[in-house]
Amino acid sequence: MNSHVLIVEDEAAQLRGILRALESLDGVRCTGCSTLAKARQTITDDPPDLLATDINLAGENGLELLPILEQTGQTTPIIIMTAYRTAYDDRIPRSDMVTILEKPLAVTDLRELIRQKLEGSETGGSPLEITDYLQLAAMGRSSARLEANLQDGRTAVLFIVDGDIWSAFLGEIQGEDVVRELLASTTVSIVMRALDGSRPERQIDVSCEQLLLNLATAEDECDRQSAGDDDAGEAESDIDPMFAEAFAQGIEASIEKDFQTSAEAFQRALTHKPDDPQALYNLERVRNILESE
Repeated sequence: MNSHVLIVEDEAAQLRGILRALESLDGVRCTGCSTLAKARQTITDDPPDLLATDINLAGENGLELLPILEQTGQTTPIIIMTAYRTAYDDRIPRSDMVTILEKPLAVTDLRELIRQKLEGSETGGSPLEITDYLQLAAMGRSSARLEANLQDGRTAVLFIVDGDIWSAFLGEIQGEDVVRELLASTTVSIVMRALDGSRPERQIDVSCEQLLLNLATAEDECDRQSAGDDDAGEAESDIDPMFAEAFAQGIEASIEKDFQTSAEAFQRALTHKPDDPQALYNLERVRNILESE
């Protein structure tokens, strides 16, 4: 049985070139769509075994197809075609399902990638999480309304403008606390729609990447404190005070959005404990933020 590949691209010449290049793949049939409406209908009527889509589609958002694709109940590799990979490479979701190709792209590279993905599709992949959608929206500088339905029956609504979380609502909870709650909850389904002209007042002033970093570092600090409580019986001599002080300074500076000071503090911490995974992880994330500014 042929594998079905769906290509979504609003540039007519590019779409024709891709479809021609894929004709040489054995056992593959392709559908090309230039609009979200046609792509949505195709996914509903004839779910693809692989989706390759641009993000910016003449004012529409290609990311809207991802929740629809997940509703088919099958694990589908996704290729995102974008002109923004260089600027956002460090923020691309590390999901087995998602691969990013930078535009302008060579159709031969896309054809080879599709072949590899289809051959390896039996191994499956991890489903997209809320952070994947946020990072993809940031990478594509997309504007959208994202609705996340939680396992406990609540629904969170996030307004994303030019890739940043503008405002968020979850019952009586608003702003950054909504994102914090989402990261700690189990999400049943996600719906993403194009954002129309109306939007609520802005609640979140930091970029999406900085917000996710702030929440991650705060969670790291809580984990370390919990671990400290569990290990209260350990002798104080087992804890390097120089490392602990530098690490705490790094966390504090990161929360205060002083990323240069945070990076320097984590680097000092690593001089005392070079292989500490938390310090290495936080230093890498802070450096990524600094490089993107």
